Amino acid sequence: MAPQDLWYLKKKEKGPDGKDRRVKSKRHGRGQRWRVNYTDPVTGEDRTAHFDKKSGVDSAEEFENKIKAAIAEGRYIDPKAGQQLVADYADTWLSRLQKRTSTRSKYAGIVENHIKPVLGEYKMVQVVSGTIQDWVTDRRTETNDRKPLAASTLRTIYNSVVYPMFKRAVTDRVIPAHPCVDIVLPELPDGEYDLPTIEQVDALARSMDTYYRSTIFLAAGCGPRLGEVFGLELEAVDFLRREVHIRHQLTMANGTPHLAPLKTKSSKRTVELPTVAGNMLARHIELYPPKPVLVWDRTNPDKPRQRKARLLWLDPSGRPMRGSRWSDIWRAGVDAAGLPEDTYTMTSLRHFFATTLIYAGKNVKSVQMAMGHAKPTVTLETYLGYWPDDERDGTRAVVDAAFASLSDEFCTRSVPDDLGKA
Repeated sequence: MAPQDLWYLKKKEKGPDGKDRRVKSKRHGRGQRWRVNYTDPVTGEDRTAHFDKKSGVDSAEEFENKIKAAIAEGRYIDPKAGQQLVADYADTWLSRLQKRTSTRSKYAGIVENHIKPVLGEYKMVQVVSGTIQDWVTDRRTETNDRKPLAASTLRTIYNSVVYPMFKRAVTDRVIPAHPCVDIVLPELPDGEYDLPTIEQVDALARSMDTYYRSTIFLAAGCGPRLGEVFGLELEAVDFLRREVHIRHQLTMANGTPHLAPLKTKSSKRTVELPTVAGNMLARHIELYPPKPVLVWDRTNPDKPRQRKARLLWLDPSGRPMRGSRWSDIWRAGVDAAGLPEDTYTMTSLRHFFATTLIYAGKNVKSVQMAMGHAKPTVTLETYLGYWPDDERDGTRAVVDAAFASLSDEFCTRSVPDDLGKA
């Protein structure tokens, strides 16, 4: 691996004075003089690097020493790998993700809409901490053709795609160091979560299309995830025991909604059904009796099948709900209620449910089971700082108490005059 002088041949010849002298090569005086040859320990390929100087800063000897040390310590990075564009590496990263189809599809959309437009033309080795910070600034800046990302949305994109993608690049020895260091992300408004008040939950429900009004009370009163709401079948609601059985979720695969396993094993749960949410569900079913709709059931990935399911809510065309269709419905309700579109999501209602239990003194295990978190540590990390004292009564009583300030309209079986008007 010793530096090779390209301007002179190894052989020598006798000069006029009888002394040995070096023989100039055909390259003498042209191009960089020094070359270092080595074998790439990752690919096994022969590599070369050229330099103007033999020793000193940015010299052949300095490079040789660095390469030897990196190989010996397992820190070697293929120089060519780092030259690939971020856009190309992002596609490679996506293709290797061990995630369910719906998650990969979501991440692919993030890459196309938020990563490639800003970072795509950078070489991987060019991305440093400042580059990532500039990306954060760009995504928070409003332009003529797009709105700035909400703080919560940007944090989700950063934590789910940007950070893990570059972390994987370090593991793959594409880049020598992780660029996501000392990145300042926007603060979430009003603390960790912008939680709806009970009055805002009430206003949002009243602003929704009447067919979907009960989803608001189910989300705020039982805490299901969005896919769990629209994957809920009539048979999963036990009005006698006042319980909801969450057994699967509705998600997307190749653009088609289908029933799929829940996010984690712990997500399979039975949640107590509060009075208000139960009454709203009962009236929804009375006014809009669920009709069987054909849907792919992939809850058993090894045996996918089509079957009829009596889903409680369908999209306006009578098919299983797609995320894009729900976004339009949700946005219309949020706007009508006068709530900030970039802050309030369906997940906000899930946070409302969790913090309602926490404020009432429910312990970590109770909240974890109600939320369907994989581990108690997930619950603690998500809601650390919200916990008051020890456990008191059941979750149903807690949520009922939170809804107590609502009008009697939502606490009886009578149907409002406008409820049947879609």
